[in-house]
Amino acid sequence: MTELDIQDVVTRFVEAARLSVEAGFDGVEIHAAHGYLLAQFMSQHSNQRTDTYGGSPLARVRIVVEIIQAVRIAVPAGACVGIKVNSTDHTNLEEFIVQLKAIVDAGVDFIEVSGGSIEDPMFSTGLHAEVKESTKAREAFFIDFANAIRSEFPHVPIMLTGGFRTRQGMEAAVRAGSCDLVGLARPSIIDPALPKKVLDIDVPENGALAYAKKIEAWSWAKYTGIKAVGMGAETLWYTNQICRMGTSRQSRPSG
Repeated sequence: MTELDIQDVVTRFVEAARLSVEAGFDGVEIHAAHGYLLAQFMSQHSNQRTDTYGGSPLARVRIVVEIIQAVRIAVPAGACVGIKVNSTDHTNLEEFIVQLKAIVDAGVDFIEVSGGSIEDPMFSTGLHAEVKESTKAREAFFIDFANAIRSEFPHVPIMLTGGFRTRQGMEAAVRAGSCDLVGLARPSIIDPALPKKVLDIDVPENGALAYAKKIEAWSWAKYTGIKAVGMGAETLWYTNQICRMGTSRQSRPSG
């Protein structure tokens, strides 16, 4: 990518944010996770540039900072601007904290912690990695990473996404101070009313469960040893459900 290409990307993010707010959304979230473009810029493994957008941690995060600053100018002062980051993209926490400080200083209202990427597709395919029993018990997949961020940025709201299945698990993470917000992405596609059910004390525990459907990739894919084979099977299923909802139809958990 040339620097002109990079500026074009910044412009596209700004336009998307402006249109979202004009359409009635209260804010936007800038996606810098899951191995996509902005995550690739931030990562020391994928960013091999030798210009002002590569090299040091601050140079690698420059495009993200420029997007945040430009979006802030383009949207009303009251609009919310968040950032989504990946716990599994960063092997050097110290460098990532440097990047995150630049992001916070640029003016984000919250930080969402998630995980999974092209190299380790936790949420993109049916070939799910084994999860430790201790992680299953607390539900939140990336809570340790969220705690590390919390200690560095105690006054910035943290959203934690990934693995939550019960009201008790969500409440435990918030009460422990690991996060201020809980992300329910795929479960909310299956049941758009889920957040309201979780917060409604009149809804019993078994009526507020966060269900996420696992979509298996082709059976032969797991024998290839190549993680990317079958990549996107699960994402495609959820994308189709969003398309159904966008045309005033209900999602189909069993289809």
